[in-house]
Amino acid sequence: QFVELPSLLSLAAARDSGATGHFANLLAQHLRGMGFDFSFGPSLELAPTLHGAKPTIYTFGSSPTFAAETGETIIKALLAADVVPVPTGFPGGGANRKGKEPAILVATPEEIGVRDLVPYAEAISRGLTSFAPSTAAGTAWSGVPGSVVRGQHRMPICFATSTIFWAPTQ
Repeated sequence: QFVELPSLLSLAAARDSGATGHFANLLAQHLRGMGFDFSFGPSLELAPTLHGAKPTIYTFGSSPTFAAETGETIIKALLAADVVPVPTGFPGGGANRKGKEPAILVATPEEIGVRDLVPYAEAISRGLTSFAPSTAAGTAWSGVPGSVVRGQHRMPICFATSTIFWAPTQ
């Protein structure tokens, strides 16, 4: 039976490494116990910054460093339980959405490298090679669909040597 666990944002609010470690181990044990050998998660995207976007419980908040550290704790626990982590989210503002509208990426290319890609770059530096980024409607700086941005600024910065699974665009 699957046990409901706290949200990612509750880990950010607690800022307690012991609680994060306990959460990570419990999540890994439950997934493995149910027979899963991979997990789409954790989400490594940062909290929304778009004015009017609703907050989401599916992020570790707005700190790139905290998101990287907390994501690493969960990824290590999953790997220790033989569960392959496939982090999700879209660097640059995947949570920037109003209602059911597609996300709008508002980060500049400069901001992406020093802010939004930090959690993903940390995961890659630890050897992780698979990610499941969501798609987004477009970017404030290029105006192209998120599904084709990988050839421009976002993906070459961090994901050049990684396997990327792309969700279909609606």
